[in-house]
Amino acid sequence: AGHAIVEDRVVIGGLAGIHQFVKIGRNAMVGGMAKVVQDIPPYVIADGQPARVIGLNSVGLSRAGISEEVRRDLKQAFRIIYRSGFSLSKAIEEMEMQLDSSVEIENLLRFLRNADRGIMRTRRD
Repeated sequence: AGHAIVEDRVVIGGLAGIHQFVKIGRNAMVGGMAKVVQDIPPYVIADGQPARVIGLNSVGLSRAGISEEVRRDLKQAFRIIYRSGFSLSKAIEEMEMQLDSSVEIENLLRFLRNADRGIMRTRRD
């Protein structure tokens, strides 16, 4: 039998199914009845069957006391990962060059580098 790794401050909606060996990053939110089969990066919202990333968890970040500056950087990181068309490795390089270092950005980069099952994509992908 397998297990899943759920980092701190994750919200999981009722009846969500999470596949074994999936990782869900810090401050992520998973919608109710979602079918999760890939790693969910920190700080995003995922929903659907199969689940897809639908956006940044802005409300959760604000409630967690994340500064406005760091939230802007996370929004830019989201754009780089999901809207740039870059491969994941290229997106990581771009984030390292473009974004100021913070605990949250370093946490996101660590998670992306260690995503074994591939990261969840958006509905647009």
